[in-house]
Amino acid sequence: MNTCLLLHSLEKCILCSERHPNSREHLIPKCLGGTLQSLILCSSCNSQFGADFVGQVKTDPSIRMAVHYLRDEIPELAAHFEEGLEFCAEGKDGIAVAASTKRGTWKTKAKQTNESGLVIDTADAPLYIRNALERRGLSESEVASWIKPICILR
Repeated sequence: MNTCLLLHSLEKCILCSERHPNSREHLIPKCLGGTLQSLILCSSCNSQFGADFVGQVKTDPSIRMAVHYLRDEIPELAAHFEEGLEFCAEGKDGIAVAASTKRGTWKTKAKQTNESGLVIDTADAPLYIRNALERRGLSESEVASWIKPICILR
């Protein structure tokens, strides 16, 4: 995907009017296929504005449905838009499960259940358990004795 950068001479960030614009702002968000960039925001404003705006765009049900139904016509844009986007479904035993994709791989998000259980991605389980056991003060050998069987099951 080619990127185009508009060059101009702004002295101050257009949002905060305090700092020099030093961050490339996608004029159309990258998740919507935007390739046109401009130096109009400082890095702090660009981070905040981008996260807020893109977060709202990616969670808007009408935009999500439009991208889903047009995915065959806009496969690159759809894949980029859906990156990191959370999807919910009913898992085993009726437990709601949330998952997202990262670089084409699905990953389950950890979720506490009503029965004091935890639904967690298998790949994340050893680190999660290690951290929980260390917070409880177990020694490295005790932690390893709990983690080793989990790694074998994977």
